[in-house]
Amino acid sequence: QFTDAMFKLQRWHGESQDLHIHLEAQEERLKSLRTLMDSKDECVRTLSDRVERSDWDGHLKELQDQLTSLEERCRGIELELCQKEQLLAVEEEVRGYVCRLDKLEQLQLEAQELARHETVSNLRELLEQLREVAPKVIEHEALLRQLIPTQIKGGSAARSESKSKDCSGKDATLDVTNFACAAAHFIRCEGPTVRTLWRRNQEKAVLFWKAKPSSELLDDTAAADAEAALDQALSDGLSTESLAEGLALALARFKLTSIQVEPIIQSFLDQLGESLERGNLSEEEFDVTCYRNVCIAASDELRRKSLIS
Repeated sequence: QFTDAMFKLQRWHGESQDLHIHLEAQEERLKSLRTLMDSKDECVRTLSDRVERSDWDGHLKELQDQLTSLEERCRGIELELCQKEQLLAVEEEVRGYVCRLDKLEQLQLEAQELARHETVSNLRELLEQLREVAPKVIEHEALLRQLIPTQIKGGSAARSESKSKDCSGKDATLDVTNFACAAAHFIRCEGPTVRTLWRRNQEKAVLFWKAKPSSELLDDTAAADAEAALDQALSDGLSTESLAEGLALALARFKLTSIQVEPIIQSFLDQLGESLERGNLSEEEFDVTCYRNVCIAASDELRRKSLIS
C-alpha cells in the first residue's frame, strides 16, 4: 500500500508540474491578449476622439449645399437645351420660309422676264389666231341672231326681236357676245387663283344686281348697264382682278334679261378649245402663267370689241 501511495504521489506530482506548465503558458497567452486589448482600447479611444472632434454636421450641410447647386445647374442646363432646340426649330422654319420666298422671287423674276420677251410674240400669235377665228365668230354671230329668238321665253318672234333691241337700236345678243368672248377665257382657265377669283366675283355680281330696284333693270338698258359696270370696275386700272369683276357684273346683268347667256358662253368655250396644259410647270408656275395669260387674252377680246382702249 505504501508503494501504491508513493506511486500515486509521484503521478500527482507529475500532473501538478504539467498543470503548472499549462498555467504558465496560459498566463503568457493572457498577457499577450491583455496587451492586444489595451492596444485596441487605445485605437478605439483615438478613433472616438477623432469622431467627436470632427464637424460632421458641417460636412453634411456642405455636401447638401453642393448637391443643391448641382441640381440647379442641371435644371439650368436642361432649360438651355430646350431653348436651343426651340431656336433650332424656329431657325429651320425660317430657313424654309426664306427658301420659299427666294423661290417666289425667282418665279416673279422669271415671269417678268418671260412677260417682257414673250409679250410681243404672244400678241403676234394672238393676232394670227384672231385673224383665223374672226370669220368663224362673224358666222357664229349671224347664227346666233337667227337662233336667239327661239330661245326667249313665252313670246313670238316679233316680240322677242323688239325686246332684244337696246336703246341705241343695237342687237342685245351681239352685246352679250362682246362680253361672253372675254369671259370665256376666265371660265375655261384651270389656274386655281383665277377659278377662285371668277367664282367670288360671280357671287358678288349676283348680289350687286339683286340690290338694284327691278324698275331699273330693264331689258333695253342691259347693254348700257353692263358697259357702265365694266368701266367702273376698270376705273382703277386694267388687271386680272378688275377684268374678272367687270365681266362678272356684265354677264350677271344680261342674265336678268330674257336672253339665254349660257349657250352663248358655251359656244365661245367650244371655239377656244382646251385650256393651257400644265406640262412640266410646277403648280405655282402654272398658276402664275394662267393668271397672266387670262388677263392678256380677255383684254385683247375687249379691245377688239372696242369696249376698252
